[in-house]
Amino acid sequence: MKVYTLDSTDMFQLTHYTQGGRVLVVTFGMKGSGLSRRGFGTDFVLSLGYDHIFVSQKKGSQFQGLSWQRFESALGDVAEKYDEVYAYGSSLAGYCAIYYGGCIDANIVAISPRNSAHPLVREEQFFDLDYIHEEINDVPLSKGRPPLIMYDPFHDVDAVFAEKLVLPAYPDSNVVKIPHAGHQVGPVLTSLGKLKCILVDYFEKGVVPRLDIPKEENFVYLQKCAFEHIYSGDYNSGEEFLLRSYSIDPGRTLASIDEFQRVAGYKFNFPDPVHSEKFYEKLAKIAAGDEPSAVLRDLALLCEKAGDIGSAKLFMEKAKNLNPEGPMIKKKLNLYRSILYAVR
Repeated sequence: MKVYTLDSTDMFQLTHYTQGGRVLVVTFGMKGSGLSRRGFGTDFVLSLGYDHIFVSQKKGSQFQGLSWQRFESALGDVAEKYDEVYAYGSSLAGYCAIYYGGCIDANIVAISPRNSAHPLVREEQFFDLDYIHEEINDVPLSKGRPPLIMYDPFHDVDAVFAEKLVLPAYPDSNVVKIPHAGHQVGPVLTSLGKLKCILVDYFEKGVVPRLDIPKEENFVYLQKCAFEHIYSGDYNSGEEFLLRSYSIDPGRTLASIDEFQRVAGYKFNFPDPVHSEKFYEKLAKIAAGDEPSAVLRDLALLCEKAGDIGSAKLFMEKAKNLNPEGPMIKKKLNLYRSILYAVR
């Protein structure tokens, strides 16, 4: 496999991975990501034998430093050499698949697409960021097959972004609605083991999925139910819903526990992500202040070994906060993110 940079500035970087495939899949960095040669979707795409381009951004820029014209100039001739070209992403990366995919006539797959700096849905952290992208309707639109767009119709922001900005530009889109998944449509499909099948079927056969996700299998819905019960004072029912959520996705449930406990005002009794003496020994070392970044790193590796990638990511992120340049920490964190945010 050959790896080389197509184009880069201090605002973006485009990295091309070639392994002799006739299919090219372009993916993009997600909100909070920074300049990097690999990221969302890289490992998954390469594992399928496809060629891959990863597009990264300066952290916090929401891709405002990359125009569609610059993107087309860098990728246009490259994309024409392939039999099939796809642009794929989730959240900010999903927005990018739509915004940039048109100028190279890519087949677009976007999950919960959103650019949180857009004036229609702008988040507070981006109030001071100049939004210079054109509207989706005003940039080149793809002549490929109709885009595959997946989102939760009950999530106000995602529904507004999809229905006010994306679908008017692509009215023939294949729309797959995942009710009660919130902004975490990708993680919900991943937790159910469906996302990889959906993507492979679409890439290789053009098949549009027909999905009916039972609420009891949706960890986001279960957490919403838990919060409603806890907020109303019914802590027993709340804890029951949380345990059901935990059984589906331990890592993301654990990540929400602090908020639930704050509302409830007491500590829930939850199973630990790794049942081992080593796990408790590591926790004791953290409490004693013994090389906390290394200990957190080792906790993450224990969680990974036990198959709990969600908890592994949480511990590795804490380790990175203490040791931002640790090579193993950065490598493993990228791995965990690619597993959790791409496919299973």
